Amino acid sequence: ASISYVDTYAPLMDMVAQPKKYGFTQTGQGCCGTGLLEMGAMCTGLLPQCKSPAQYMFFDAVHPTQAAYKAVADQIIKTHIEQFKN
Repeated sequence: ASISYVDTYAPLMDMVAQPKKYGFTQTGQGCCGTGLLEMGAMCTGLLPQCKSPAQYMFFDAVHPTQAAYKAVADQIIKTHIEQFKN
């Protein structure tokens, strides 16, 4: 087994700086509730959620959406694929 270290911070900061490049319209607020305080277990069916989570970088106040995680994973695969082959 091997461990690979990759930078996930840079791709996330690029999303904040260039949201349109990734298809995001909202990077300063989460999709759940007010998008400013709620996180994790607080984001249940009792709180309103946005209609288009894929346009949001964050699902709650701290966790990226599936679209953001996919963008980070795609970037890591694109830039580090050779490292993963060894």
